[in-house]
Amino acid sequence: MTDTEDKQNKVKIARVLEKAVWHITKEHKPKKLESLFSENKDKTFNINALDEDLDEDGGNVLIYCIKEGGRIGKKTISKECIACCSLLLENGAGVNHKDHFGRTALFWSVGFKCSQLVELLMKFKADPTVEDQDGKNALEVAIQLGAKECVQAILENEPQKVI
Repeated sequence: MTDTEDKQNKVKIARVLEKAVWHITKEHKPKKLESLFSENKDKTFNINALDEDLDEDGGNVLIYCIKEGGRIGKKTISKECIACCSLLLENGAGVNHKDHFGRTALFWSVGFKCSQLVELLMKFKADPTVEDQDGKNALEVAIQLGAKECVQAILENEPQKVI
C-alpha cells in the first residue's frame, strides 16, 4: 500500500468512526459507545465533526445526544443519555460548542431541566456566561424556566462567572 492509499484509508476509517459515534449516540447506548472508543484508541477521528443530516441546527454530537434524550418523550433525560454524554465529554466532545442559534449543551440541558446533566457539563468546564443569539445565557434561561436545581448547579460550580 502506498502512502497516499494509506492516508486515504485512514480518512475513510475516520469518517466511518465519526458517523458511528453519532448513530450510537442517537440510540443512547453507552456500552456500545464505550466499546467504540476503547477499541479505536489508536485511530484518529474528529469527535466534534458535525453531521448536518442528523442535527440540522449545527450542534455537535454532545448537543445532539441531549436533544435526542429530551425528545424521547419522557419527563426526564435517561441515565443512558447522561452516560453517553459523560463518555462523549471524556473523549473530547466540545462542551462549549454553539449550534446555529448560539446554544451550547448547557442551554439544552437547562431547557430540559436536567440538573444532573448541568452538573456533569459544569464539571467539564461548560461556560454559563455564553449567550445565545437572543443575548441570554444558560443561567437566565434556567431562571426563566423555573429550573431551580439547574440554577443551583450552575451557581455552585461557577458563582464567580455568573454573578
